[in-house]
Amino acid sequence: MVMVRETPVSSRNRVQGYASSRVQGDSSKRLGGNDARQQELSDFQHLIEHLTADGRLARRDEEAILSALVAGEGFSTAKCALFRQLQERVWRAELYLDS
Repeated sequence: MVMVRETPVSSRNRVQGYASSRVQGDSSKRLGGNDARQQELSDFQHLIEHLTADGRLARRDEEAILSALVAGEGFSTAKCALFRQLQERVWRAELYLDS
């Protein structure tokens, strides 16, 4: 079970820099339905990779990932599968949970 808590926006510096660089020039709104979903899935995967590259997963990073999971055009089993893989990495101690 993943617990989420509210944090001030100012503590999300690591995520904001990444999110703003990914959003600038984002053309997924102009793409077709399937292309937009693929782009959204790709962006979600890149977000996870970026936030876990150092082997740590901070609470603010987890919140950013959860927000991205539920954002978008609708329910995506592919995004849920990527999130499940992230959880499994934590369970196998491949990622260190940082508070």
